[in-house]
Amino acid sequence: MKQKLILVVLAVIIGGLFLWGYNAFLAPEGVSGEKDITLEIIIERENINETFNFNTEHEFLLELLKEQEDELQASFEEHELGTMLTGLLDIEAQDNEFYLVLVDGEQAERGIAEIPLQDEEIYTFELTEF
Repeated sequence: MKQKLILVVLAVIIGGLFLWGYNAFLAPEGVSGEKDITLEIIIERENINETFNFNTEHEFLLELLKEQEDELQASFEEHELGTMLTGLLDIEAQDNEFYLVLVDGEQAERGIAEIPLQDEEIYTFELTEF
């Protein structure tokens, strides 16, 4: 019984160290201060290509999307791995679709909660099929 308790405590400590290491060395850092951000929404099947400009002090893309949820008519789903964008301009992604995120024309390497906002960058959301 004592060995099991020691293993559980050790597992919690190791898990804590991994979390600390990720946050200290790998997690993206947000940029504080005021930023001018451009959001582009492209939904080809509906012939939509809209651009929105925002001035924000948020540090991450998800924060901005949540703040502008009504204007962007955005919808989200919470998953084990984080928050997923499921709709924009009241158009929901179907089973074989998702919103591809581009940052200044380059495909994002992280989810919307971990994409740091940079002044004058363009964030494009393109409804895409798998």
